Amino acid sequence: MVLVELDHRAGRRRVPESPSSSSTEMRARDPVVGLRVFKLRTYSAGVFLMTVLGFVLYGSMLLVPIFLQTLLGYPASTPA
Repeated sequence: MVLVELDHRAGRRRVPESPSSSSTEMRARDPVVGLRVFKLRTYSAGVFLMTVLGFVLYGSMLLVPIFLQTLLGYPASTPA
């Protein structure tokens, strides 16, 4: 991934902006991130579902040990 790109047309450097500047990305001729792909309904649904899946998997990895220790009385030093 290129973090700083030299814009040859204008002779200046182009640095990726923060995610909050999506309007700038939509107007750019060569955007760093093509946000127009989110107009595709199936792609947007897939990204959303994968994000939810990531939260669920990470949350279960975080909460299962706490559940086992507090409610079921397993000691923290017991190996899996």
